[in-house]
Amino acid sequence: MDGLEQKFLQLSWKLHPDNFVNATEMERELSLQRSSELNDAYRTLRDPVGRVEYLLGIEGERKEGEKKQQAPRNFSKRFSSSTNRSTSFAKLRNQVAT
Repeated sequence: MDGLEQKFLQLSWKLHPDNFVNATEMERELSLQRSSELNDAYRTLRDPVGRVEYLLGIEGERKEGEKKQQAPRNFSKRFSSSTNRSTSFAKLRNQVAT
C-alpha cells in the first residue's frame, strides 16, 4: 500500500459518516461533504492525467472548460522538483480539513 492510499484510508475512516451517527445534523452533513471531497481528491491524485490537470489548474495554466492542452514547457521541471504525490495529497488534505 502506497503513502497516498494509506493517508486516504486514514482520513476516510476519520471522516466517514458512520462515525457521526449521534452527532448534530450540521456535523453529519459536514462529514458527508468532507468525505465526498476526500473521495474526489483521492480519485484525482491516483490518476496521473487527473493529477496533472489538477496541478495545471492550481498553477493557473488551465482554465475550467478548456480542452486538454500540453503542459507548459517548464511544468515538468517544476513538477518533478517541487511536487510529489504526498505533497499534493497534503495540500488537498489541508483543504478538506478546513
